[in-house]
Amino acid sequence: MTIVQRIPEWQAFYSTLATASATLTGLLFVAMSLNANIRSDEDNAHLMRIARDTLGHFLVVLMTSLMFLVPRLPIPALVFSLCCVGVPWTIGAGWRFAAVCRGRKAKDDSYQLLRTTGLSILGGIGLTVVAIALLFEGEVALYLMVSVFTMLLAAAIGTAWFLLARLRI
Repeated sequence: MTIVQRIPEWQAFYSTLATASATLTGLLFVAMSLNANIRSDEDNAHLMRIARDTLGHFLVVLMTSLMFLVPRLPIPALVFSLCCVGVPWTIGAGWRFAAVCRGRKAKDDSYQLLRTTGLSILGGIGLTVVAIALLFEGEVALYLMVSVFTMLLAAAIGTAWFLLARLRI
């Protein structure tokens, strides 16, 4: 059985991930809307960074889940789409990681940022590795995606909890 024939077997998994990510993204929007003052308060700039990172994690999971749900999407198109998400995401996460390490963005939340950006980098690299595995018809790619989504969701949920613990809702 080819990889193209295997992907439909995973549609319930990807549909569940897309639904969960969309729901959590909506809840993040509500939490941030109830705390609109952090957007303008300079003392809370680090919280806005954390909120953007959290939103990004949920959106990456949502977008990549949706890619796997497109009916009869050719593997080269799926590979290209995953690379278009994975490569820039990895570069951005690496940039944020380096900035935190240099201390530019460090506040009392630097450990959380380092952990989150580390998981972001691994998740982005994982998306790229999955794309390459798909290109070579590797069925293992579908199982690797579980690890990638686990890393990205762990980072997103961790930062969401961290953020909400600091907000006054």
